[in-house]
Amino acid sequence: MNTKIEVKRISDVIIWETAQEHGWCRSIVTFDQNPSATTAIEVGTVLQDSEETGYHAACTVGASANAILLQRVSAAELIAGDVDAVALVRGPAIVKSGSLTIGGSGQTAAALSALGILLIDYRTYPAKQEEGTTVEANPQ
Repeated sequence: MNTKIEVKRISDVIIWETAQEHGWCRSIVTFDQNPSATTAIEVGTVLQDSEETGYHAACTVGASANAILLQRVSAAELIAGDVDAVALVRGPAIVKSGSLTIGGSGQTAAALSALGILLIDYRTYPAKQEEGTTVEANPQ
């Protein structure tokens, strides 16, 4: 049996965005150096500005949410620092709430509300269940 790992894609997060062909709702965000990073920051992670550095970081306080990551940032890139990645930073846009990752426990409602101020609305869809899916090899 083979194991197939599916990573989250932009289409798993965004339902619709204005002027997609022009990138109106997207912008480049920068992550500061994090020498202790052990895991990647995945697509769909809700972001906030870091108060200490001014760079972006994974959101831990829902009311501070101001972007959604659309490009995976590896642990190695975080260790190196000053990593640029694409994020959804303004609307009008609609995202799947079940595909968002919010670091702080119990911060989902506050994060969705903060994103709503940026005209990033949401719809309730279940999270994608394919990550870590086991797929049988084709019998010959």
